[in-house]
Amino acid sequence: MSTANLIPLNRSEHMYWAGEGHLGPINQAYILRFDQPLEEALVRQALRELTTAFPRMRGIVVPTAWTHKLRILPDDRFVDQLFDDCDRIELGVHNHRAVTATNPALFETSFKPVTGRVGDSFFEHQVRTTAELDGDSGNFATTVGARKLIDILRSMPADQTVSLSASQNKLTLQGGKSRFTLQTLPSEDFPLVNEAVDFGPTFSIPQKTLKDLINQVHFAMAVHDIRYYLNGILFVAEGNSLTLVATDGHRLALAQATLDVDMPKQEVILPRKTVLELQRLLKDDGKGKEGEEQTIEMRFAGNQAKFTFGGLEFVTKLVEGKFPDYNRVIPKNHKNHITLGRTTLLASLQRAAILTSEKFKGVRMNFAPGVLGIASSNAEQEEAKEEVEIDYGGDSFEIGFNVGYLMDVLANMSQDMVTVSLQDSNSSALITNPEFEGFKYVVMPMRI
Repeated sequence: MSTANLIPLNRSEHMYWAGEGHLGPINQAYILRFDQPLEEALVRQALRELTTAFPRMRGIVVPTAWTHKLRILPDDRFVDQLFDDCDRIELGVHNHRAVTATNPALFETSFKPVTGRVGDSFFEHQVRTTAELDGDSGNFATTVGARKLIDILRSMPADQTVSLSASQNKLTLQGGKSRFTLQTLPSEDFPLVNEAVDFGPTFSIPQKTLKDLINQVHFAMAVHDIRYYLNGILFVAEGNSLTLVATDGHRLALAQATLDVDMPKQEVILPRKTVLELQRLLKDDGKGKEGEEQTIEMRFAGNQAKFTFGGLEFVTKLVEGKFPDYNRVIPKNHKNHITLGRTTLLASLQRAAILTSEKFKGVRMNFAPGVLGIASSNAEQEEAKEEVEIDYGGDSFEIGFNVGYLMDVLANMSQDMVTVSLQDSNSSALITNPEFEGFKYVVMPMRI
């Protein structure tokens, strides 16, 4: 089957599909054309790539026997189980199927006499936490808007004691002389992730180790790439080695740590949203209230991962697909190596970036014995030039890079020195940390 072509539908087709009652407001619609009848695997692949490239795209799928078209149209009403339902779609005019779901942007709270549980559920992942509460005996559950509740609590004094009471479809929060009444929905309307029943063995690593690794590679993740497997981080655990890899096809970041425990072999792709949530939730120092080192427990199933740490349970879907062979991308025999101050190089690049082209963000780097020249220009014929003294006695050559890719890696490193390894003006550059052997960053050159 030939590669699908993505074609925006015209306005008349927008109106037709809206008039058919399939949609609410339309932002953009797309049609994929194939030269043969649709197959289940192709449908799943197309949906996966489109919804990854356009996260707010929601779908209605209409395969037809005559035109072999797959229509995907954005609407928040058609969300949940999109991929799982695709394998049940059959060819035929009358066999179209719309996928429905409840509102994912809700917040559930369950109150019990002594303990309470709060869950934040999304299409891709789910977070649960527990807290010790005082209250009346008996079980109670409701669903309330998360953002409003959080904003109210944040606006109150930190030492303020609050009380919650429910009546019919209202939740009343009272603290001091402040009183708020919020709308609620039945707890059964709250969408929960269907957790796998066959999670593998549990293994634990320090929270700080995982967060440090994430911080070193997260910036290299792709954003809405049609190659869905790039919109996340490759997580590789084997023996006492843990490796995280991220790439967007133009640069690649790898961070590796050696642990004190042996881990079962795992190779999974964590979604971008999961990575950013873990980065936010994990403690910077990895310490508990008593100063003890906190760990994170991990378990994996076929298409899910479960992380438990700091009183939280984090369940996430995994990205299906084959991650590129990162070992083939990392250069190994560059002959030119330059070690220089990280902050000095970053400051020079930041100044040069001011006068780069808005679209391409290119800078020219001229390596010569004892000096590194950095230059940029734009369409208005403005230019910037920088010189940095370096300890280098190799060949002279000029090479161009996207300055944003260089600034990203330097800004996310904490060490004082950085090593840049190069072969020539046409080869990718390897940036490493002389103080940490487990970090590698590869960036492709660009023509300027």
